Amino acid sequence: HTSLGKKKNFIFQTLRLADLITVQFENYREGYPPYLRHKIRAVPNAIARTDTVAKPRGDGVKVKTLLAVGRLSFQKNFHLLIQAFALISDEFSGWRLFIAGDGEQREALEMLIQKHKLGDVVEMPGAIEDVNVLYANSHLFCLPSLWEGFPNALSEALMHGLPSVGFAACDGVNILIQDHSNGVLAKNYQHEKENVQSLAQSLRLLMNDADLRVEMGRQASRSMVPYYPDAVFDQWEILLKELTHA
Repeated sequence: HTSLGKKKNFIFQTLRLADLITVQFENYREGYPPYLRHKIRAVPNAIARTDTVAKPRGDGVKVKTLLAVGRLSFQKNFHLLIQAFALISDEFSGWRLFIAGDGEQREALEMLIQKHKLGDVVEMPGAIEDVNVLYANSHLFCLPSLWEGFPNALSEALMHGLPSVGFAACDGVNILIQDHSNGVLAKNYQHEKENVQSLAQSLRLLMNDADLRVEMGRQASRSMVPYYPDAVFDQWEILLKELTHA
């Protein structure tokens, strides 16, 4: 949705030929013209259940982990997360920031880490094959994206029982994160500096309160029940039956 420009209307016109259109969340219906909305059906991604559950309290752990997972790209907004962590790292010497993923912004992010002298507390190991191990051994999750469709990394973190932080204006994130229930949504402002401070404050709230992380972690796992594969596959079956009888 960042590059369609004038092509968007043409694409919408071609969708007049579709019998049905699927989106990942019901809220996305409003992003389509009125003449298409009656064709739209919302079916989310299916998130595999897990037997591995995080322990967000972090009892007995010397260094707790704030985890972020995703491509190192403009969309994921990790430069802002690093700046937010820089604001609070002195307050939370027992925490590290771990960003799993790779991408075109690696060099710029590494320079930002050096600028803020965070080399000892921020790690970017690249792509990790078994991300489930990361979720299970982390204590808080953050996805500071500018936009999402269906944020799989966030849904996986919530499934593992990780309380999560993101921005209130980010599509997808603001649906999966139920503010002050399974995580916290940071307010968005016009200027980046204010957004950095807003994100830092939301992270501080959870990093400073183990009991709150535990309670939100419980709610995180529960909030993912509608995305269990059997529930989502049933929705696809209903949709396909509707389509074949149209």
